[in-house]
Amino acid sequence: MTNESVFFQPAFLWDGTKRLAGNLELKSDVLIFHFDNFRDSNIDLRILLERIVEVKLYKLYDLVINGLEIYDNEGRKNIFILNDPKKLKEYLRPVHK
Repeated sequence: MTNESVFFQPAFLWDGTKRLAGNLELKSDVLIFHFDNFRDSNIDLRILLERIVEVKLYKLYDLVINGLEIYDNEGRKNIFILNDPKKLKEYLRPVHK
């Protein structure tokens, strides 16, 4: 991978009850969530790939799998709802073996 975007897709950051709209971008060393409401600021969620320890498919409301749970080495979990979570999971597979 290079430092160019490998994956870019609209997504929601989800906490189980609330969602924040944005775009999810995967680069060679970091997963970045760009918040729609903060486009003119420096606020982004950045998860270094080296810190990802587990990636699991997520079922929203126990109905349909359209999300990913991403766990880091500090015990934090982020859930992203997106159109193609399986594709992103495949990109992340080498990171969290």
